[in-house]
Formats: sequence, C-alpha cells, structure tokens
Amino acid sequence: MNGPRSGGPGRVRVSVDRNRHGPVDKRLASLPPWEFTASGQAFPVGNGVGTMRVALSQLNQRVGDLAGNVARITADFERAEAAGADVVVFPELAVTGYPPEDLVLKSQFVKDNMKALADFAVSTAGRSCRALVGFVEARESRLYNAVALCGNGEVLTIYRKQLLPNYSVFDEQRYFRPGPDTVNGVTSGVMMIGATKVGVSICEDIWSADGPVRAQAKANAVVMLNINGSPYHDGKHTDREEMLANRARDSRAPIIDVDRKSTRLNSSHGYIPYAVFCLKKK
Repeated sequence: MNGPRSGGPGRVRVSVDRNRHGPVDKRLASLPPWEFTASGQAFPVGNGVGTMRVALSQLNQRVGDLAGNVARITADFERAEAAGADVVVFPELAVTGYPPEDLVLKSQFVKDNMKALADFAVSTAGRSCRALVGFVEARESRLYNAVALCGNGEVLTIYRKQLLPNYSVFDEQRYFRPGPDTVNGVTSGVMMIGATKVGVSICEDIWSADGPVRAQAKANAVVMLNINGSPYHDGKHTDREEMLANRARDSRAPIIDVDRKSTRLNSSHGYIPYAVFCLKKK
C-alpha cells in the first residue's frame, strides 16, 4: 500500500502476550507467562490514539475433541481476561482441531462444533476481552473454514477463509468453499476491536501478496491478525518470518500471527511452539 493513510496522523500501540505454553525462543525463556510484550513500539496509523493488548494462545488441540478443545479455549480466555487483554487469538479451527478432514462430512459433527462455539461465546458475557476462535461454519449447505469474533456473550462477526490450500498435506478444497472478498459491501475480515480496526485472516490468506491482507490494508485496517494450523517442517519458521515481514511492509501495519502448538523435537530446546509478532517497516 503506497502513500500515507487517510484520516490524518495518529498512533496505536500494540502489545502482544504469549500464553503458558512456552516462548518463541530461548531469549524469552526468562519471561513469565503474559509478559512477552512489544508494547511501546508505536506506528503511525489513522485517526486517534489507542492501545490494543493482544494475547496469543497456542493450544495443542485434538482433532474431534470438541469438549476438550473448548475447555482449553475457555481456560486461556479466562487468562487473557485476567491479564487485561483486549483480544485473545486462537489457532485455525481451534474448536475442531486441525485438520478435521472427513469429520466435517459428518453433519452432526459440524452442528456440534457450531454449538460448542456458540456455548463458548455465551461465556464471554460480562467480560471486556474478545476472542477470535477458529471453527467450521455450515451456511446454506456450504462449509467454511471460519473464525468468529466472540464477545458480549455472542458471536459478533465471522470471517471465512478465502484462499484454500490444496497441495502437499493440505486438502481444503475437498471440504470447504472459499469465503467472499466482501460482505454487505465491507471488505471481509475487517473488524472493530474496541476502537481499533483490524484485519483478520486465516493461514493461506496471508501468503499471497495480492490476497485478503492487501484488501484489508486498503480498507484502513491498522493491525493484521492471522490464525494458522500449519504443520511444522524444517525451515518453515524462517520462511514464515520473511513472508510476514513482506506483508507488514506491504500493508504498513503490524502482523500478529499465531499457530497451533506446532512442534519439533530439538535436542537443546525440546518442543518449541512458535508465534510470530512481526513489526518491520521501511
């Protein structure tokens, strides 16, 4: 996105907290839970001055374990609320576990996953924190890989993944339909969290330079939140950071990216989950 944003000068501060599952790397090992923060790094955005505190929840969800998955989501939501987070971001398809594959062909499973999400949303009543939760949405006889913004005891809005990977270990086009690029004339994935306009995307969406994140930036989203369920492979962390840096430069916005508890066995560090907070600008 070229040129200054419309609406005059302003600044937003974004802080990011990790959950109890471990740091990104050994440099953060001494920090207690909820104190991995990037607060104090400010970036010019649109109108107003504000702070948005974001909690990243990397969960080791189990495919098909709806009750257990939602229990883990609820527990981390409570931690995020207690920590004063404005929003807690969960991984892709956190309700069902990733990848659910042929389970989504069972209509009762899909209904149960949607009820589980609705029940969780009810539990957010009376809380100030919002939650972005991945789930499978059934809508007009179609299935979507979706993420719901939950708060005030309800599902506030839903984003549906637009770019569906169908290579390597991914087979999403077999199960899901791509989401629309606009809904009622509004760019898909653009949401308000408090006074901050954010762009929400799911995994593959952010890998395309001309994809949903670009459209959200053009719609003046000032923070990008991306949820993932991708499996680990050697070198992926480096590839992802490079890609996120490119998206951050392109959109001129911070990129907050959370995966499920993707792990690799490393003799010196044990199992290492990763979440990337990319703030890189020219």
